[in-house]
Amino acid sequence: MPRAVVLSHHDIAHELGHLGPWLDRRGFLVERVYRGEAQSIPDADLLIVMGSPTSVATGYCLAPAEDEIRLVKEWVESGRPYLGLCFGAQVLARALGGEVTRMEHTFR
Repeated sequence: MPRAVVLSHHDIAHELGHLGPWLDRRGFLVERVYRGEAQSIPDADLLIVMGSPTSVATGYCLAPAEDEIRLVKEWVESGRPYLGLCFGAQVLARALGGEVTRMEHTFR
């Protein structure tokens, strides 16, 4: 049975939404890991990183996010699949050497 690790925040983005049924249909066993508690990522076939109330944008990145960026970099370099949603996509960008910035203005 394939295993998926879902890294999420305690308060937001902990629901899997459409991902839950998608993972179920494909026979994934899901293990939850919560942001700020993971010293490493458990061995799995897929890593999914969910949203957060924070950002990894330059000047806004908190220390725990730097640890998460390092863990994701190690994961991606191992060649295993990764899905980043919202904050998870920002983490991936930084892990691969990209820059994440805040928008100058918001859209209404």
